Amino acid sequence: MRRSFLNFDNVLVQRLSIIVCLLLLLPSCSETSKTVAPSTTVAPSTTVAPSTTVAPSTTVAPSTTVAPSTTVAPSTTVAPSTTVTTVASSSPSKPTKPSTRPPDRYSCIINETGFCVFTGEPHKNFLKPDSDLIVDLNGEELFSVDNAVAINSAGQTLTARGTPAFDGDEMFENSTTGMSGDEKAFHRVMATMFGIRNQLMYNIEDLDEMTWNSFVTPLAERGIKETTFTGGPTPKDNYYSRDGIFELAKNPNGRDIHHDVMKFLEESGLYLLCHVTSIEFSQMLADTHPQGHDPCEDAGIENKIPWLVSGFPKICQPWMGVQNRPDSTTVENIARHDLYWGGPWASKLLWETTQDQPYQGLSTTLVDTNSDPALTQARQLKEELLNLNPKIKTLISVEYRDATIELDEDDLEFWEYGHYPPDSPFWLWDANGDPIPGWGEDSDKDGVIEPEEALAGLVDFTKPDLIELIAQKALSLKESGIVDGIFLDWWNEHSRTAASFMDWSTFYLTQEEELESRLAILRRIRELVGDEFLILVNTNEWKVPLSAPYVNGTFMELYKPDYSEGYTVEHLIEVENTLHWASENLQKPRINCLEGWRVVYDYGNEGVQVSERDSAENRQWMRVFTTIALTHSEGHIVFSDDNAEPTSDHYHNWYDFWDADLGLPVGEKRQLFNSIEGLFIREFTNGYAVYNRSGSAQVVSFENELMAVSTKNFASSHEIQNLDGEIFIN
Repeated sequence: MRRSFLNFDNVLVQRLSIIVCLLLLLPSCSETSKTVAPSTTVAPSTTVAPSTTVAPSTTVAPSTTVAPSTTVAPSTTVAPSTTVTTVASSSPSKPTKPSTRPPDRYSCIINETGFCVFTGEPHKNFLKPDSDLIVDLNGEELFSVDNAVAINSAGQTLTARGTPAFDGDEMFENSTTGMSGDEKAFHRVMATMFGIRNQLMYNIEDLDEMTWNSFVTPLAERGIKETTFTGGPTPKDNYYSRDGIFELAKNPNGRDIHHDVMKFLEESGLYLLCHVTSIEFSQMLADTHPQGHDPCEDAGIENKIPWLVSGFPKICQPWMGVQNRPDSTTVENIARHDLYWGGPWASKLLWETTQDQPYQGLSTTLVDTNSDPALTQARQLKEELLNLNPKIKTLISVEYRDATIELDEDDLEFWEYGHYPPDSPFWLWDANGDPIPGWGEDSDKDGVIEPEEALAGLVDFTKPDLIELIAQKALSLKESGIVDGIFLDWWNEHSRTAASFMDWSTFYLTQEEELESRLAILRRIRELVGDEFLILVNTNEWKVPLSAPYVNGTFMELYKPDYSEGYTVEHLIEVENTLHWASENLQKPRINCLEGWRVVYDYGNEGVQVSERDSAENRQWMRVFTTIALTHSEGHIVFSDDNAEPTSDHYHNWYDFWDADLGLPVGEKRQLFNSIEGLFIREFTNGYAVYNRSGSAQVVSFENELMAVSTKNFASSHEIQNLDGEIFIN
């Protein structure tokens, strides 16, 4: 385990006792290869007039080519009511040491309940834990941390120097285009530490351990502040771990502990900065330290753990996984995706059953696949996935519309029983008293699903007891800590779904009953799990405005009537509109997933599926759906088998196209290139995504040579065929 603190000499300890709560940092240092010419540096006295704005960089005028190298200085676009002053920073090659440190002007007051509450005011906003969103003190989401800079009370952008955080510092929505990686990392550290400071200094009386742990997760992930030492000759020689400072702040025993808190905050911020910035920046921290120390060396950092940026494209895995990467393990292939869901087994979970209660559908108690109530296997899988991909989100599907049914249990083991008892009031029955097929597969490959090929029976999800049961399952999943949310299939607001899967000729619930019951399910789940637990619903290509206040994403599983054909332009336009709507109207964080289906050449032949997915036609359709997602949303994409095939659904190939690193979106969604209808372009930090359904091949021209990912060709002009898409990398 890495040590997060090493003993300082007595001089430094004495100095630390009078240092204000320090976050960080040093003069902002651009990477050497990206140093801005002196003539472009903003002078310290330069301000941006409130009325000054910069036109969106993604709007491409008809007569203008897209210039990938053109960027907007971070401080050139500001809200009309705020003036931001950007102060020029020192050259990285000539660091300067501050001659003095600010005096400690903080103190805390022991309130009537015994807590040490600091004087001053909390930061107005901060980075919401486990998210990329800046929120205010009421938890209202304001803007993305990727478009935020730290400013002081005078509206000046804070530079990366070793000055403390003061009252009035806050995050401000502003472009970070043109900033170095170290500068961006600095502003994210500030946003992170603002939240930690608020909790420890001002909110300590109401702070619980779970909330505290969520705020200090970036420290825990990097082994920062693991150890407490209280055996020093004086209190100034002591230091506290994350848990230790929390316990001290919750139980100060009437003592003014502000020195201990400030020391924790200062060192935590410095050590976090050491992790997420470059070696050159770390050297600057050492060169300009007022006491001549190297904080990154003091932190005992063996391997830097930078901020993980969620780059695009993002890929989702619904149920089944990648089949063309045999050299990777199953877990490694899952971790390629940023969003993953399946049944409980997908996360090595089971709904507990016993001989006394053998029905998984009635259980709200989780065990792992070894029947361990401690969920050991599930926790190990979660840890393994997060080690491979710290940004992956995992969900569990909760069945409500249909479920497995077994009418004859005589020759079955209890774990083979159906979801509910054969005589359960939850089942729907037809006029003959038979269960209604809710789903099936053409297992004999004759092109028709017969009754004996049904795999699930319809469930009456209008039943209040069933609605409560579904919500309690969601609560159990949340409380397990294993998954990030749930998935609900067959979600529809515009038509009915409670019909036989065989012919769809008879419906067993009215549209009003279905709609109100679905909304009742969502409302009850949110009552139990709160707003942080994710809910993804399968809406196909349709919008769900009534569900929007409750759900975080739509799974757009795109049915097509002929498995041997692709999609029509009319269908694609509907998909574009719904995806864009979902990217603007569902709850944050949004986790939309767009799934296109491939063209099938040899129906039911599992032996050729991998190669068929890699045909030129299917690779083109893959690019279409990938670039639709990139130009119309911030969502995920997958391109998989057609559900019409009599094989397991959602298996897919992993395409090299998805390995492109576009970085983060810079431009707006749904921008037309040169005003050509159906030719969409969007700028990212590392390039562009282009999607063409204009009706003809189109040439897109750039100021510089860019690489087309699908062909590896470098050029300043590229041709894109109709119904195709491309990613261009700087």
